[in-house]
Amino acid sequence: METDPPGTLVGDGSLERFNSMGDREQVAFENGLVVSKSLANGDMVRYRDYLLVNGVPLATEIIMNSHDGGRFRIKVTEPEVNAELAADAFIPHLDGLTVYPLSALQEP
Repeated sequence: METDPPGTLVGDGSLERFNSMGDREQVAFENGLVVSKSLANGDMVRYRDYLLVNGVPLATEIIMNSHDGGRFRIKVTEPEVNAELAADAFIPHLDGLTVYPLSALQEP
């Protein structure tokens, strides 16, 4: 269940739409933020405890329930949004690896 922005809906309400998988979903909003999504088969995700982090609203709790009884919860305790990355974060660490040229790939 992707978390597309609400688009033109601002405030409270709900809408029905097709998600990226082609399934029809019901999306509920409060104060312009997604608070839940549900599918006809009973799958549901809830977004709770929003915080404003670096100017971005972030749901710090996400609870997913599947139609067959599965459930999991994600709770973010130290949220960071758009944090700066050190330059060395983009340098691959290849110690102990052998790097081959693409020409070395062969079909089985």
